[in-house]
Amino acid sequence: MNPRTPVSKKLSFILITSGLALLAAWMMGMHFMPLRTQNVRWAEPAILHLGLHSQVFETYTKAWLRVQSRVNQFRHADEQNLKLRMENTHLKLGLEGLQLRCHSQRGGKLTRGIELKLSRETGSKVGRTLDSIRYKTPAHLVPSQLYTLAVSYLKAREDEKAAVLLSHLTTLEEIDTYKTSKNYLLTGLAWYRVENYSMADFYLDQALKKSENPDSIQSQAQARLWKAMIAQRLNKNMKSQYWLRELVDHHPHSQEATWVNIRESSR
Repeated sequence: MNPRTPVSKKLSFILITSGLALLAAWMMGMHFMPLRTQNVRWAEPAILHLGLHSQVFETYTKAWLRVQSRVNQFRHADEQNLKLRMENTHLKLGLEGLQLRCHSQRGGKLTRGIELKLSRETGSKVGRTLDSIRYKTPAHLVPSQLYTLAVSYLKAREDEKAAVLLSHLTTLEEIDTYKTSKNYLLTGLAWYRVENYSMADFYLDQALKKSENPDSIQSQAQARLWKAMIAQRLNKNMKSQYWLRELVDHHPHSQEATWVNIRESSR
């Protein structure tokens, strides 16, 4: 029998089993009681034996009624307990719902505060900061391996990881290998993609601070174009126009300047 079966059902099962066992014993006693065919009083032991069984049956019947009364009491108690458990569950659900609404309200206020802070720091409500990104720079890799990994992340559009790695490489104090216009441009692009426009603008400025040479001129042209796009994203139209003019003035024969001229002529 299942241990979780209510007590009332267990008692009912025990009583029915006991009753059937007692009835079987009485019938077997009647079947095997001695017969005296040589004496006219052969029936007396049978009558006495039958009377004894009748008393036992009467006693069992009274006991059955008393126990059945107790079973009914247990059943009623089980029903009351079930009713109380259901009421407690209903109250618990109501309390949890109230707590959830309170948490939602507090969470909404907290989210609006974080959005405002991010908007001020990054120029976007959904922008990522370096501390908010879970990915960390692998400590077991050398800088050259980190750079290869960063470029592969940038190509695969895993921009948060690329931003973390490139920011690390371009700020190494003892190594200047990665502090080039091209790498500053890539770092700014990664931050632009995660919508941290302040960080993107900072690294694009670093790319423009490098001296112009055949290796850096193309990266600097692209840096001016991306700065114009950042200004456009932030609804700073005059600043966007300023960087587009800077692009055309400093790099008139670049592909980026050609795009700008085509765009202006199509208006």
